[in-house]
Amino acid sequence: MFAGRANAATREILLIAGPPSHTPLAHEQNAAAILFAGFLNQVPGIHATVSKSGWPADENLVAKADAIWMFCDGGEKHLIAKDDHTAQIQAAAKRGAGLMFYHYAVEPPDKSLHPEFLNWIGGLFELNYSVNPIFEADFASLPRHPITRGVVPFKMKDEWYYNIRFRDDLKGITQILVATPPANSLNRRDGPHEGNPDVRSKVGQPQCMMWAYERPGGGRGVGYTGGHFHMNLGDDNVRKLILNALVWVAKGDVP
Repeated sequence: MFAGRANAATREILLIAGPPSHTPLAHEQNAAAILFAGFLNQVPGIHATVSKSGWPADENLVAKADAIWMFCDGGEKHLIAKDDHTAQIQAAAKRGAGLMFYHYAVEPPDKSLHPEFLNWIGGLFELNYSVNPIFEADFASLPRHPITRGVVPFKMKDEWYYNIRFRDDLKGITQILVATPPANSLNRRDGPHEGNPDVRSKVGQPQCMMWAYERPGGGRGVGYTGGHFHMNLGDDNVRKLILNALVWVAKGDVP
């Protein structure tokens, strides 16, 4: 695809994958990280490193990364909520590193890290507010943005999270993937992930399922709520969208 190698101007992207937690071909954290790194390392000016099945043992990988991607279990099991990982990510964000949280990783613990997620990536999955149904989303149009470069409108069945809690007035946020979920995406009883009065009041309204955020201090963040089904990465549009986003949060040149 592209020929390139690490050099003094290389943007370093760290892909942190949580340990396996679902059935095969669902939440394939390690496989997704390896796949993305393989493509990224063909892009001139980009160098990607993978930490499989957990936080990197070498803290310098976090400290030197221009962008950090995370795909792990969320909620109370979120890797950022353990040990001193919150402090490491906060330090990375403070120095302007980009952050991209993928699928379940957009959900912080119920009672903590909500302000941090809003400051880091602009949005989060909030229990008893956001929902996680499986349905086919029709992304009929896309905004003009480096992340959408080379991507055309598409449809995709996935576990799409929506009714995301965003920063007030969506300040600094560009909605990348927007679709109107079908009414039957809320056919489960109310529950922390399944449904609630607020989301039911919005049936028929467009919902954002991927966004890009530009922090006031110059850093960038991305939230991507799909990613449950690994085989969806065989779709050129989805794969390109994720790779573009990773280059963008690292402040690299999107091919």
